[in-house]
Amino acid sequence: MLVVVLLLLANYIYWRITLTPGYTHDRYGNGVVVLMLLFNHLAYQFRWSASVTIALRLWAWAWLAFGGFYIFYWSHIIYP
Repeated sequence: MLVVVLLLLANYIYWRITLTPGYTHDRYGNGVVVLMLLFNHLAYQFRWSASVTIALRLWAWAWLAFGGFYIFYWSHIIYP
């Protein structure tokens, strides 16, 4: 699953590099979703030390909250 998420991230980066400047739709939605998947996968699927686990899980939950806010509210404001 980590390989799949990293491939999605690589595909998103390639898409952003080749995107034309006149693109008027949401450019960041896919990246936000991929980062949500990546951070949650790292936080919950691997064994880390206790402090790293806590930090990763807090970061994953914070990014999940930001991602939900971005997907359901902010992206509709920025790109109507």
